Amino acid sequence: MKHLVYCVLRNVQPVPCVLPAGVEAAPVSLLVDDRLAAAYSVEPDACVTPTVSRATAYARAVDTLHRAATVAPFRYGQFLESRKQVVDLLRVHRVEFLQSLDDVQGCDEMGLRILLEDCPGLAHASSACAAPGGAGREFLEGRRAHYAAEECDEVLAAQAAAEARGALEGLAVKCRAERWGAAAGRLLSLFFLVRRENVERFREAFRQLQRETSAKMLLTGPWPPYNFVGSPCLDGCAERD
Repeated sequence: MKHLVYCVLRNVQPVPCVLPAGVEAAPVSLLVDDRLAAAYSVEPDACVTPTVSRATAYARAVDTLHRAATVAPFRYGQFLESRKQVVDLLRVHRVEFLQSLDDVQGCDEMGLRILLEDCPGLAHASSACAAPGGAGREFLEGRRAHYAAEECDEVLAAQAAAEARGALEGLAVKCRAERWGAAAGRLLSLFFLVRRENVERFREAFRQLQRETSAKMLLTGPWPPYNFVGSPCLDGCAERD
């Protein structure tokens, strides 16, 4: 059996909510050590392999805890071998966890995805165009087109990020960006840490941004602040036991 960790929160009494069911309907428990508590469930070894249903149940449990308290969430896959290793996790990373909890206190994460527009007058080179098996001249032209498209995408991404940040960042505590390439549809992802009392104002600012731009964009959230907390590698704890 494995101990699956969902998130870390402050040790408060009474417990801030009815603890949810976790993966495979296993009960989620809190393991307390000093000022911190870890939410975990005990799962069969087979749960190490992620599935859609397991990931969904995991996310639902994290979200339930996030709505009741400030949490430093993990992503699916943080398995430890014993309760002792869960305690070790809290002790070894105590300072990091307390700092993360301070950073995201009272906040939600909002996500913004922007589909980059095509570069004017420049067709995106396919992998076939740049295939080394082609004739020399065609190959070089394909590579030039490929790099020109990449450079143009960088410019478009910077412009889109600046426009979105200009419209939304004043309502956010923090913002970070992430680029995705052609395989993911040339998406720019922006993540905003927003105080809960400002979420509705943030949504309205997004709707105004939508009205003023031709770019295709999607707002998601509120979510637990996955992109604004550090997730320490748990392997070191597992190796010590």
